Amino acid sequence: HLPRLLFSDSQLQVILWGLSILSVNNILSTRTLKDLDNLLQSQYGIPSVQGLLGHVYYVNHLPSIIAQEMANPQIHPHICHYPEDAGGRLEQAWQASRWLHEINPSIAMPMTCKGWQDFYV
Repeated sequence: HLPRLLFSDSQLQVILWGLSILSVNNILSTRTLKDLDNLLQSQYGIPSVQGLLGHVYYVNHLPSIIAQEMANPQIHPHICHYPEDAGGRLEQAWQASRWLHEINPSIAMPMTCKGWQDFYV
């Protein structure tokens, strides 16, 4: 969850009560859920900084955002890592000539696509 969408303890208890009414097995306690949330936020959450006046600011750290997207099973299959030679058409960024010719080979992926064939370099 996002830090700004916190549930209160009473709201969380109502949700857990609803799960028990629906006969859901192995329901975690409020304390366990909060501990898990704190662990996940510390490892994978968006870092925040508290200003001098007490305001909280969230830090958009590009490597962290990319790591979150790569770890998301709904997003990761749609990320293209390799350049593609699509001939004369250009529909996606990975089909542009910059990906194929201008990127330093030491940071590029060691593969290119042409049509339905993959070439590893």
